[in-house]
Amino acid sequence: MALYTFDKDASDASGNGHHATAKGAKPVSEGKLGGAFAFDGTADHVVVPAGVTKGLTWFSVALWCKTAQSAASPRSRFWSNPTLVGVSTGGYGSNDFGLMLENGKPAYFHGLYGEGADISWFSSAAAADGNWHHVALVNQGPRMMLYLDGELVRGEVLLHGGSGATSLGNQAQTASGSSLGAAGVFIGACSESGSAAYHFRGLIDDVRIWSRALTPEEARALATGGG
Repeated sequence: MALYTFDKDASDASGNGHHATAKGAKPVSEGKLGGAFAFDGTADHVVVPAGVTKGLTWFSVALWCKTAQSAASPRSRFWSNPTLVGVSTGGYGSNDFGLMLENGKPAYFHGLYGEGADISWFSSAAAADGNWHHVALVNQGPRMMLYLDGELVRGEVLLHGGSGATSLGNQAQTASGSSLGAAGVFIGACSESGSAAYHFRGLIDDVRIWSRALTPEEARALATGGG
């Protein structure tokens, strides 16, 4: 696991030595839990060592965020929304993922469904209202799901491939199963072939990454307990 409290810098407070590197993002005092990092929505991001997520099939990413950013890309570019945590390696089924905000609402994509296909998921729950919200993305082996403020959220699921996108309806989880690739993730932007893209504007605090799936009770405790 890695824990980035962002109180003063991007060091790993878990004791596992996965220290990240801040690229423009700056510590501020007004975090949810102590300090936080401010991201300008233009260039700021944090680089997480590739070894933190490489090869994971079961994993969880949780954080606090505060923003009023409401940008949205066309659904045909489902991976290009303002990104909280993510990596895009190109092509369908390319073992990547992104935790995003689309039109100010939690969303995600992943290339863990299988060769030649990606999954995207878009909720209708508002998170860009200028208040702190807790977001937890959980990949439980063959399925992925998202918790907002401790509650499991439903959203529209799209299956993407060479022939376009197919709606799979409104669901609380998406089919997964493959392992993450070797490329590392960025915080506050998406790592697209190693370069920062789709920047987030606002505050991010207490980013946690696990090599296991959080339980519903753990997701709720993180959101209601403040940490």
